Amino acid sequence: MFDDFLSSTLKIIIVLDIIGLIAYFVLGAIKAQKQKQVPLPQTLPGKRSWWRRSSNPLPPEPADSLQEACVSLKRVLYSFEKGLI
Repeated sequence: MFDDFLSSTLKIIIVLDIIGLIAYFVLGAIKAQKQKQVPLPQTLPGKRSWWRRSSNPLPPEPADSLQEACVSLKRVLYSFEKGLI
């Protein structure tokens, strides 16, 4: 009798797990559809956003020659190596 109770309880739990799994994927799909419908804010082409201005305030300076660019690159890479040691 106790075995029948445990097996029927286990069957109910398995069914509830399967229903929960199906509901999880259905609700996730509905949420994804709602997020796709939200229009993204657009900025004017001439203006840079605040995030772009703060992360990269100045454009990179062009190197006069390839040799100077290589020397600068080596200096930066060796400084990272020294920082890791």
